[in-house]
Amino acid sequence: MPRHVDVNYMGAKYDPMKVTIGITCFNAGDRIEKAINSALSQTWRDIEVIVIDDSSEDNSWGIISAIKDSKIRCYRNDRNYGAAYSRNKVLEYATGGTICFIDDDDRSCKTRIEMQFNCLVSQGYLHNHHMINVCSMKRNYGSGRSRVLKALGVKARPPSGEEYVDYVLYNKVSRGVDYGSGISTACMMSSLYSMKEAGGFDEDLKRVEDVDLIIRMCLTGANICGENTVLIEQECTAGERKSPFVNYISEVTLVEKYKIYLSERRRYAYARASTRLRYLYFSRQLLPLLAYCIYMSARWPHVFAGKFIRSSFQRSKVELTRLGIAFRC
Repeated sequence: MPRHVDVNYMGAKYDPMKVTIGITCFNAGDRIEKAINSALSQTWRDIEVIVIDDSSEDNSWGIISAIKDSKIRCYRNDRNYGAAYSRNKVLEYATGGTICFIDDDDRSCKTRIEMQFNCLVSQGYLHNHHMINVCSMKRNYGSGRSRVLKALGVKARPPSGEEYVDYVLYNKVSRGVDYGSGISTACMMSSLYSMKEAGGFDEDLKRVEDVDLIIRMCLTGANICGENTVLIEQECTAGERKSPFVNYISEVTLVEKYKIYLSERRRYAYARASTRLRYLYFSRQLLPLLAYCIYMSARWPHVFAGKFIRSSFQRSKVELTRLGIAFRC
């Protein structure tokens, strides 16, 4: 392994070779043990596992606190604050210079940390810690079918920071760039320094708080690279926090947060309208969805046409997967 430079942040020194694995949990008694065991079984041995229980109402805390391992530290919130707060507690307690997260409905392959870290190193991570690595993941649906969410940068070069921000906020696609299935905390690895420097997770957001943090990391110069291997298996679970309306409110808040950025590119109104379109789609309001598609195609004909063609094929694949219909391209 090449020599590395320790990360200094606010007077504290962090070793990038040590990886903190953060696990947040809420009412996941039927699956949290598998998530924790997948963290503890990593082939990369210089790890610590920090588990934050967000005041679960089931038996989650009993399961978490019963696991005894020198690499694990467990904490329980005094009330239910949400995922952003819990993830910020992971950032606060972390002693590793590199960090990744495992959701309570995820299981990580035992070589996940090793492969993602090595991918970062191949891109110069040990001397430039302002980087994000994304791996592919497999999502399982209740129908019994599954879908692979591919990492970005597999078929072509990965997006630059600003290219990714434009793609997330208003779906601008640059030629010769592979955006994959996007970036979420579930499949990313980065430096503690980058996450803290960007300000951590926005606790006012109930959803898309990871998208917001990644936007800020990209706007402050983070480089992105992809690991094509499927290293995570995720169970697609439902919940009040994952409702279309909660997601819609969070997406609107996100657009408002970057209103100046979007207005400079004359895409604020379009980005705001896109959140409404996604809400109508995910809440299955088919007639209003059709009417809104007609409205957007009339107001932004060239921009919307490209988005519609790209997203329709992908959404069709997702819906067929949800319904349990095998789809092969």
